[in-house]
Amino acid sequence: MGTFDIGGRNLAESRKFKNILANPQVAFVIDDLVTPRPWTVRGIEIRGRAEAIHGHNPSDPHFSSELIRIHPRRILTWGLERENSGMQRRTVSAEAVS
Repeated sequence: MGTFDIGGRNLAESRKFKNILANPQVAFVIDDLVTPRPWTVRGIEIRGRAEAIHGHNPSDPHFSSELIRIHPRRILTWGLERENSGMQRRTVSAEAVS
């Protein structure tokens, strides 16, 4: 497993980018309401260390040259597998993200 890169417009001016400069420990969550009836949710949470990177060549012309790179240490998922809707956890080894 590698890293997760997050880009956007004027990223260096964002609070999240500035927060990473002060404290690189992050949690990035993506959640989704699959259906309201029956109530079905799914998601992923990535915990780890983030880098605030300057001078990146963005793939989207609307993005700035900064990005946030997350080196995962722990990944939690829920509702991604139909047969197991509970919380799944995985610790990522340092070698996997080097």
